[in-house]
Amino acid sequence: MKQCSYLDFLAAFGVGSAHPGGFTVTKQLLAQFSLGPYTKLLEIGCGTGRTASYIVKQYGSVVSAVEMNETMVQKARKRWNKDGVNIELIKGSIEALTFHDEVFHIVLGESVLAFTNKRKAIDECYRVLQRGGVLLVSEVVTEQHLSVHEEEQIIALYGMEQLLTEQEWIALFQEAQFTTVRVLGGGTIAETISAHIEQPEWDISDFISQDLYEAWISHEQILQQYKHRLGHRIFMCQK
Repeated sequence: MKQCSYLDFLAAFGVGSAHPGGFTVTKQLLAQFSLGPYTKLLEIGCGTGRTASYIVKQYGSVVSAVEMNETMVQKARKRWNKDGVNIELIKGSIEALTFHDEVFHIVLGESVLAFTNKRKAIDECYRVLQRGGVLLVSEVVTEQHLSVHEEEQIIALYGMEQLLTEQEWIALFQEAQFTTVRVLGGGTIAETISAHIEQPEWDISDFISQDLYEAWISHEQILQQYKHRLGHRIFMCQK
């Protein structure tokens, strides 16, 4: 199976809110912040654009988005045209953002940084945030020790460089010079599944190759096998 085929699966099936907790957690998280028409927000790895569209419609904020996958880019634009929202979309890497320094009040990422060169991506998020701005991300964590073989199995499917514990994530954010790093929530995969309310959205491409179905099956197997040993955390990092 080719590297990153899980991300290709998400793009081909057009899965919106595939991150832990889904769209329910997204709305609960955003409600904790005073978003409004003057809020400048960047969503990194916007996928099919569900969250970005919601923020514009619900809060009237000025939203920009970055996405690397061309299929996701097309599906996001289709959604936004249908929803009648105006969102700046840049096709590019989170590791080399094209925005000027200190532009945004909030940078939001939902299960995105784990798939990047974390050091570069976090540094870029810090750079484009205004002083006092906030990085809000939900990321996968290891809850318990994994053997080398187990970790290799997981990162091979998802195309990650490595898995991190909660404390290792916090250390990365602190190294990037964020003044405050807080954990706002999270839990194991098992806990997330039991609390899940809203199902993901789907925007399925006309052609789905067999290897993407296999990636889906492998993903479901990983969830079941490691549901007590993998989880996620929501980090709030203030510049």
